[in-house]
Amino acid sequence: NCGCVSCRRDRDELGCKNPGKCIDTAQALINCIQPKWNPNTHTPDFLEVLRLSEMESEANRNPTVVDLIKSFDPNFHLTKINDGFRIFAFNETMSERPARRLTPALALDPILGITKSNRI
Repeated sequence: NCGCVSCRRDRDELGCKNPGKCIDTAQALINCIQPKWNPNTHTPDFLEVLRLSEMESEANRNPTVVDLIKSFDPNFHLTKINDGFRIFAFNETMSERPARRLTPALALDPILGITKSNRI
């Protein structure tokens, strides 16, 4: 049993009986995560990787040129976090009832268009 501050805290505050084994188990589980989702995987700075070339930037600055392809520039900065979200919804509420899924017994049959409970 390790006596370092972190292991003592894990034992005292978290009730972990063997912090070293927990750390090894956690690392093994993290290593099972695919690289795309693994927090330990180095990911490139996508703003740098996707940066527009000088020619693309110039084309975007001249919007009056006909048939000139425009490129999306992912390098933008938000001044307020609220500007980074878009929600597409109706202004008025369509229904006061919360959305819910039908139970499997009441689900519609995709071919017949009837509920399973109505079948003969």
